Amino acid sequence: MDFALIIDASAPELLLAAMGLAGVLAGALLGDRFAAVSYRLAAIGLFAAAGLAGVNYGGGEAFNGLVLTTPFASFAKIISFGAAGAALLMAEGFMRRQGTLRYEFALLSLFAALGMGVILSASDLMTLYMGIE
Repeated sequence: MDFALIIDASAPELLLAAMGLAGVLAGALLGDRFAAVSYRLAAIGLFAAAGLAGVNYGGGEAFNGLVLTTPFASFAKIISFGAAGAALLMAEGFMRRQGTLRYEFALLSLFAALGMGVILSASDLMTLYMGIE
């Protein structure tokens, strides 16, 4: 198993998974104090994942062909991660005005974008199912 190929093919998803898990830990420790900053951190993570998808635009293959990143999949990841980051930045003001600013929304959006990235790179039905989950 070549870890360099795995990182090349799935770097944006690894970044989003790490940021999501760190956000869950921070939310559990800090509670509602983490709510205001969680939207910006999640948006930064999404924009960074879009940048990683652009850097690895050529794509690659990982996990014995279960994950296959093509140039079109990289382009779709850039669009979907960028749109999710922009939506989070816009949602923060709306949630603040409505009085429902909670950190869980930002984390759920981050994990939803992670699922989008896995679905876009899936080359097998089992990988597609993991992305949907």
